[in-house]
Amino acid sequence: MSNFDLATIVKEKWYIVLFASFIVGATSFILSTFLTPEYKTSVDLLVIQKQPTDRVDAFGAAKSAEYLSSILNKAIYSSSFYNTVLDSTEGVSKRAYGSTPTEIAKAWDKQVDSKVVGETGIIHIEVYNSSLKASNKLAQAIASNLINNAGQYHGGGDNVEVKILDDPKASPKPARPNLLINTLLGALVGIGVSIVLLSLSYNEMVVNDSKVGFLGDRVVSRKPIIAGATV
Repeated sequence: MSNFDLATIVKEKWYIVLFASFIVGATSFILSTFLTPEYKTSVDLLVIQKQPTDRVDAFGAAKSAEYLSSILNKAIYSSSFYNTVLDSTEGVSKRAYGSTPTEIAKAWDKQVDSKVVGETGIIHIEVYNSSLKASNKLAQAIASNLINNAGQYHGGGDNVEVKILDDPKASPKPARPNLLINTLLGALVGIGVSIVLLSLSYNEMVVNDSKVGFLGDRVVSRKPIIAGATV
């Protein structure tokens, strides 16, 4: 189908596209309201590779800090790490995460989003929880565990230091689900699906109505002509 044909169909059937966009967007909004609201607390940590004062290699220290930060970032999702955090965080029940190691790991992975920022040696951590207070406490516990027990997850010994770059920041309003984003995405999906269905419907009509009949030596085509299209 040409771009002109598609544009013509959308122009003629705009009300169907608009209706589909509204229905899917509204459905997405309604479904999102049934999801449990979660608050977010974020914290930034800086990994530092200490250097002897008599031989300073800034580039080597930066690359080492980058490597160590990636190791610590992976350690956050290890069972030894999150078990320590959950067992030491007051007001947070480990039972809420599940009864088996697999369930706890999945729940932790869903609530904690950690990543290394570029090549900076900075670890950015976001913690989600249905309780703003619990989200803040968990973020503080994660940061504290990395600062005090980082040596358990790397081989750098006392030459590696982890410091809080930015104190934990909690969102006063639920961070997810994002009703606006979900509604807009739903509306876009509605637009896309309606256009695809209209295109398929048009193509099927063309195939059915373009059957060629032979009348003697004459060939008759019954393909419909779209207004404005070149025959």
